[in-house]
Amino acid sequence: MKTKLSALLILASCTASYSELSLAGDVTVYGKANINYNSIDIDGDPGIDADGNPIDNPDKWDLNSAASRLGFKGSEQITEHLKAIFKIEFEVAIDGSDSDDALKRRNSYVGLQGNWGTILGGNHDSPLKISQGKIDLFNDLRYGDIANVFVGENRDNDIIMYTTPQFGGFAATVGITPGDTDENHNDDGPADAVSSTVYYTGDKLYAAIAYDSNVNKNNIFRATSTYHLGNFKLGAMYQYAEESQDDAGLGKVKGLIDVADDYYGVVFSEMEGGMVSISYQLNNWLFKGQTAIANYENDDGNTDVSLTSVGVDYKFTKRTKLYSYYTYSKMDQSADLGITADLEANVVGTIGLEHKF
Repeated sequence: MKTKLSALLILASCTASYSELSLAGDVTVYGKANINYNSIDIDGDPGIDADGNPIDNPDKWDLNSAASRLGFKGSEQITEHLKAIFKIEFEVAIDGSDSDDALKRRNSYVGLQGNWGTILGGNHDSPLKISQGKIDLFNDLRYGDIANVFVGENRDNDIIMYTTPQFGGFAATVGITPGDTDENHNDDGPADAVSSTVYYTGDKLYAAIAYDSNVNKNNIFRATSTYHLGNFKLGAMYQYAEESQDDAGLGKVKGLIDVADDYYGVVFSEMEGGMVSISYQLNNWLFKGQTAIANYENDDGNTDVSLTSVGVDYKFTKRTKLYSYYTYSKMDQSADLGITADLEANVVGTIGLEHKF
């Protein structure tokens, strides 16, 4: 259950040097603890692990913190039609990881909201990433997330975003990012990267189109739709991406495409792909599956990468669920690219537990 704490109590506990604080408004403290136990079998020649490093035996078990998080959000009414909003959120590696990901920023911002819409600035998922809605049934799972196949799953620093009010179910979001001067591309303007989406939300249908222009030096078009049919939910996505600046390469992707980059030294300049997902709700049970495939290419050749996942969730309560899943990914060999063997990864998420608060 989300706990409402006054800003007075939070700041007083963190700032002992101030004897008196008089601040209005409430802060919501929220979070999610999510952990899963996985069996990983990666086949390739030579053996490689999920991070693309050569090892003698690529098979292993791991306990993985799946985007567990802790956050604070709130608002302050300024006038009848205007309020200030904020959010500060961190990902927490509850598996005890001592890597760079043990504690990292998630969506964090400050902004204003009124009947004209919402404007905010900070660190936030790009509008293109937001446009996927709930199509990814294995979101936040390290080995099942669609970020293992598609570029564009960006959380952008220094982003300014504006979202319109809804008109008949339609709304739009645009985000701009000022450039950082660099010796190769000289991005130094007020809005060198732009991400935008227009979407429709109805009782049964969600649909969105989105476009990134020079975000992480990529141009990306994405179309997404989900539809509720009784206890079924169906989803489909199409995406095309290309580098926006010569020799910049496509943005980072997890999984086997990351292996191609890190181990084989292959940098891709273009991709095209799609995915479908389906789920069925039966009382407290949710049965789900999805498959995604993409073709990556550069001037030397191309390769296909695919990711298929199936799983089942059981909800004890609205906030707590137990789950299990299986995911299989494959990247086809391509002699032109220097990839000399099919790379395959089988991951069995034997058991996982998620609790929201």
